[in-house]
Amino acid sequence: MVNFVNLTQTLCSNLDINYSFNAAFEYLQEIIPAHQGYLGFFDADASAFRCVASAKKNSKLSSIPEYVPLPANIFSRAIDYWKPNLMNPSDADPVCKATNPFFNNIGCTDLVLPLSVGLKKVGLLIFRSDAYKLTKEHLKLINNTEGIFSLTLSYNLAISGNNRHVFRYNNSLSNGLIGQTTGLSRVMNLVRRVAVTNSTVIIIGETGTGKELIANSIHKLSSRSSGPLIKLNCGAIPENLIDDEFFGHEKGAFTGATSIKKGRFELANGGTLFLDEIGELPLSSQVRLLRVLQDKVIYRVGGEKPIPIDVRIVAATHRDLKKMVIRGEFRQDLWFRLNVFPILVPPLRERTIDIPELVQFFIRKKAGELGIVKQPSVTQDTLKYLSCYHWPGNVRELENQVERALVLHHNGPLELNVFQPEYSDDIATISQSNSVQSSPIPTTGIESSNIQESVLPKLDVAMVTYINKALKVAQGKINGKNGAAAILGLPPNTLRARMRKLGMSLGNRRTNDYV
Repeated sequence: MVNFVNLTQTLCSNLDINYSFNAAFEYLQEIIPAHQGYLGFFDADASAFRCVASAKKNSKLSSIPEYVPLPANIFSRAIDYWKPNLMNPSDADPVCKATNPFFNNIGCTDLVLPLSVGLKKVGLLIFRSDAYKLTKEHLKLINNTEGIFSLTLSYNLAISGNNRHVFRYNNSLSNGLIGQTTGLSRVMNLVRRVAVTNSTVIIIGETGTGKELIANSIHKLSSRSSGPLIKLNCGAIPENLIDDEFFGHEKGAFTGATSIKKGRFELANGGTLFLDEIGELPLSSQVRLLRVLQDKVIYRVGGEKPIPIDVRIVAATHRDLKKMVIRGEFRQDLWFRLNVFPILVPPLRERTIDIPELVQFFIRKKAGELGIVKQPSVTQDTLKYLSCYHWPGNVRELENQVERALVLHHNGPLELNVFQPEYSDDIATISQSNSVQSSPIPTTGIESSNIQESVLPKLDVAMVTYINKALKVAQGKINGKNGAAAILGLPPNTLRARMRKLGMSLGNRRTNDYV
């Protein structure tokens, strides 16, 4: 039988939860034949099981990483499946299959005990043994300890600041990444696959799509998550200072070098180095970066001693590096070295399904920053209206629009007017000198990486696209509450006038199309 006084004293013996959990595991080994134990919770921000503490019978047994990523459908099933359970090798459980590569639970029996405080789900206690050694009697014994372990985990999460993450399954990351199971589902599947490796990753996407947030997720889900994540924007450093930023310098290397300085590679040792805007790196610096990636050794500026490094590289760019290679602006050998595992992040106009959730997320975020107590509502018409816009600035532009709307209209329903009157007037003026056909803007892959450059000379074409989208949502109607004019925030007569100037047909009035 479990002596609850002894177990409680053991778990409360140290503020270091890993230390106290190991002591509790050693005590419980007299009662259950387990050779490993884990204490953790489902982190909805990372769509993963997060291990807070672990213990094992001997040092030869392998440990799991701090974050065990789970596919979205498995994650949802895992947090909904809330009862004590024994999982044996013969069980065809999808959760077991998904965690096998990380938990190494093939041929083992897992005793899984959900932990709760009142109605709040807190986490999981897992004990592992050789196949079939753990029985229902052991499960019954451990079930009696649920309250003690629940309070221990809950207290630890509270003092470490992690309690806000526990079982908050809302498809969002705390760093603002929305759409894991919708518009970014393919991206997140790739992130989960590559995160557990040491492969070099290059994230490709337009400005404002959230490339840095993807890099954060890769690091957080990797075995390097306990190590540093160091970031460097390659386009923000003067060319003469790049070596110093990358590699650091020795004392006396140049005037003003009064002490040793570690560069970003050295600071990232044992972790991840995120190189943002890698396409902005000058050719001369590309050569030195390539050598480091090949040799895994750096030299500080002014130094002769080689310094070995263990760094995972995650790079990002909004530019078409293939075309830059052809033009001689980017080294082909460096491109091959970086292009091990490319991840293309779609622009917002290709994931409009995420706009409603993004808007709500930014309302909560910005309302807090602006001190707005009562968060305004958003109408469905407004959300439809937003889906018709092309968002050249992507998620970052949407965030700015929400903040602007909160400043102007926080006392009533939120009004987001992305089709600014002055912008629309410019389009109408330009269109007078051009004959325009109703056709979409060509945007394919990373060739659309700087979409704003291609849109500005062709604003008339862009407006045709937006109006067509609005007409499609409105099922061909211009007038009325749900008409295209209302969606675009324009008077019906104004919209008709602009359609005429753009060379667009107003449709057949007898069939009520475009009327």
